[in-house]
Amino acid sequence: MLKKLFIGMLTIVVISTYSTVGYSIDGEDVEELHKDKIDVQVKTEEKELEIISPENELATSEKILLLSGKAEEGSEIIVEVYSLQEPKQVNFSLNGEESDNTEEVKEKYVIQYSKSFKVGELGYFAEELELKEGKNKIAIYLMEDNEPKSIVIRYVTVTNVDDAKKQLEEIDNMNLLETLKKLIDYNNETDTSE
Repeated sequence: MLKKLFIGMLTIVVISTYSTVGYSIDGEDVEELHKDKIDVQVKTEEKELEIISPENELATSEKILLLSGKAEEGSEIIVEVYSLQEPKQVNFSLNGEESDNTEEVKEKYVIQYSKSFKVGELGYFAEELELKEGKNKIAIYLMEDNEPKSIVIRYVTVTNVDDAKKQLEEIDNMNLLETLKKLIDYNNETDTSE
């Protein structure tokens, strides 16, 4: 019994020694304490006009495309859709780039139509666009005081499904092993290090 009483008293003494200590400082000390701290404000810069869809250089077989994005609520957006003057078959190289010169392509675009609309609530917008077969250019303008404040341009290629299948079949039919052998043989023939 005495042993239990001793352990109980010891427990109370130990608990009482672990008390919380607090203190207060006056106003002048608070100012001095915080004067060395730097006030850092994080400023995140949002884009004035952000296009969510379509991605740039998109290739699709759909002629109707959804344009969606984000801008300040109530802003005016003007969308201009251009297409090549003469639709042509688009030829891609193995690395995914087009084989024609982009300088020539820029001069051949003809405007198809223009749309104007206001950005909706929460700052998001969506608009359906009708594209022609071939390469299309979509210019999106964020307007302020009847002047373009921000411009985003997207290129979308609309291809015929059958043409796309033919392109894929041609890639499948390429004999990679034969091509590599020819490259190795060519390098061995042109090697002049001997």
